[in-house]
Amino acid sequence: MKEGIIKKFFRGQASKTQHGIILGLVLSIVAVLWLIAQILFEGEYSILNNHISNQGRPDLNPKGFIFFTIGCMISGIFLIFHFIYLYNNYSPTLKPILILSTAFGVIASISFIVIGFIPGTISWSVHNFFADLAFSSFYLSSFLILIIMLRKIQKKQAWPSIKKGGIVYGIFFIILILTIVIPQLDFLADEWNLDERLFQPPLWQWTSLFNIVIWLLNVYLIIPSE
Repeated sequence: MKEGIIKKFFRGQASKTQHGIILGLVLSIVAVLWLIAQILFEGEYSILNNHISNQGRPDLNPKGFIFFTIGCMISGIFLIFHFIYLYNNYSPTLKPILILSTAFGVIASISFIVIGFIPGTISWSVHNFFADLAFSSFYLSSFLILIIMLRKIQKKQAWPSIKKGGIVYGIFFIILILTIVIPQLDFLADEWNLDERLFQPPLWQWTSLFNIVIWLLNVYLIIPSE
């Protein structure tokens, strides 16, 4: 009897097509849940005014915070197995580094779950700790995967090509540099008569999350089909 897709998924052994179907489904569900949270937000929710986790604060979003929390839980759980999938497909190149990259990915995923269940209204210190841990762990995992890609290219393995690897990390580093540099240019808001919110943390926190999601998609897409 053929093994079910769900069992394969939990072991990170689903085919690329099967994993992609689940990936698309999970991202769609989370996007809908977060959209509901934003619609129910007290007042108008805007990424220019609100940090990501404001969606999950009961004091600011008493009707919709639960949708944000459920979205964090679903995405965090899924990402654990997504990193296991990446491990199985990028193995055996530089296995110690790959294990470390996977570990950071799992830490980031668990931290993302905690962010949803512990909003700042419960404990700012705990919430901020896990928010910082999530973002830093995602980025550490991405840098380690880059080392693995470079090694695969150096050894002239079947994948990735220099072009594809360059596209994946070219996009990644361009967005990363923007998230670091632009918030430091807030003086331009007055000089150029721009909306000062374009230089403030909420927008660039959202941009960092977008960068991580794009990276997670790209390191999956670059894997060859069976």
